Amino acid sequence: MRKTVAVDASFLNVFLDKHAHSSIQNGPALVANLINNLDGERAKVIIPTPALAQVLTHHPRAGQAYVEHIRQCACFQIRPFDDKAAFELAQLLRENVTKNILKFDRQIVAIAKVYGASVLYANDEEVVKFAAECGLQVVRFEDLQMNRT
Repeated sequence: MRKTVAVDASFLNVFLDKHAHSSIQNGPALVANLINNLDGERAKVIIPTPALAQVLTHHPRAGQAYVEHIRQCACFQIRPFDDKAAFELAQLLRENVTKNILKFDRQIVAIAKVYGASVLYANDEEVVKFAAECGLQVVRFEDLQMNRT
């Protein structure tokens, strides 16, 4: 069975924008290396549409080029916030309903879970917190730096 992981907007942004600011030194190189390794392992890398929307909102002129770049990597699979993800999110939140119930952060986690991700690469605090509460293993930028060989 192929390994399945997901990424949040912070990881996707650093992968697509080589000049992106990240919280660690050599962030773009580390994320590119991660994606190359996952691609070499024939892993599936889920890109939740809310994460993609966040990145494209900050880079409207590069949007088409970014989507084409994503499509060139066989490991990437863009996945929507659909009925399965909505049901998953409702189950995750059934005891923790707030005014911000449909925040992108929560949608990203629900999509990752629905599509079978065992790991979520995330650096956004809200995504990290909610993913951990939902039982997903989270890998942050600094974890990549510590595991660098």
